[in-house]
Amino acid sequence: MASKYEDVYPLHSKIVAEKIAHFAISAEDIVKKEREILQMFDFQLDFVTHFDFHETYTDKIEKQLEFDIPNLEDISPTFAERSKTLIKQLGSMGMLLTKMAIQCADFCPYSPSTLVIASLYSATAFLKHSTQYSCEDTDRFCSEVRRIIFCLTEDEKLEHPNII
Repeated sequence: MASKYEDVYPLHSKIVAEKIAHFAISAEDIVKKEREILQMFDFQLDFVTHFDFHETYTDKIEKQLEFDIPNLEDISPTFAERSKTLIKQLGSMGMLLTKMAIQCADFCPYSPSTLVIASLYSATAFLKHSTQYSCEDTDRFCSEVRRIIFCLTEDEKLEHPNII
């Protein structure tokens, strides 16, 4: 089911039976189990994943930074250049923290959007305090990203007051 949901070219049940299950489960049994799972959930499955939220929030942060950079370059001409590197690091660290969070049962009560936004916020702390990226532009970048994160969460809260 995960392959049918995520993969561009999903695995056929016959391939799963042969190559993954090594004939321990038949292709027919796999399809039958998929049907049971879908019926159990009354075909109401949430298809928005943590990854989707990560991609959306990272993209929004990047676009807002690009919009804000002309104003910030007056303070530091290297900020735009540095931000391109830091946004990639923020995304990588945020994804790693998100993956860690979804593997911890303590975080199960939280929505995927909350976990992702918290992971991205936490990633700013790692960037800010890293020896590799430590500089005034990094501090400014982290402050800007945190400001954007708070704006995003406020917007989400206004648009969906019962969700967040």
